[in-house]
Amino acid sequence: MIRNECANLVKEAYHVLINGEEEECDWAGDVWNQLIPSNMSTLVWRLFQKRLPTKENLMKRGMMLNSSSLYVGDCGNREKEDHLFFHCPTMGERDWEMARNHGSLNGGGRFSSFNSLPGSIKTKDRIGVIWFTVVSLISKARNDDI
Repeated sequence: MIRNECANLVKEAYHVLINGEEEECDWAGDVWNQLIPSNMSTLVWRLFQKRLPTKENLMKRGMMLNSSSLYVGDCGNREKEDHLFFHCPTMGERDWEMARNHGSLNGGGRFSSFNSLPGSIKTKDRIGVIWFTVVSLISKARNDDI
């Protein structure tokens, strides 16, 4: 009896995985925008999918890293996507602050923040280009740092 229940559970899980509906991605159209260079789109896509080779992700994949190399910049926090690109005072935060000071972004640099701004689609697209540029600059600074 238990064996049949387990077999049915496995079959049901298999069918859900194979035939199940994929989660709708409402930001995909913004990532693959014709105004954005493909290398920036790829970077942001990997960021949202948590597929960037951050030190945290490399450890999860079984890479052996020196424990002192797990931290980003001089802030002392582990290198994770969210921290590196949005909260790190030595990497991400200063770039977002510069963008905010120029009136380009509002609210911590989150991707969805520019879509909720008032204005035309053309204006939002241009602000989106700035968002992608800041993410790209943070990535470049991080790569130059390691």
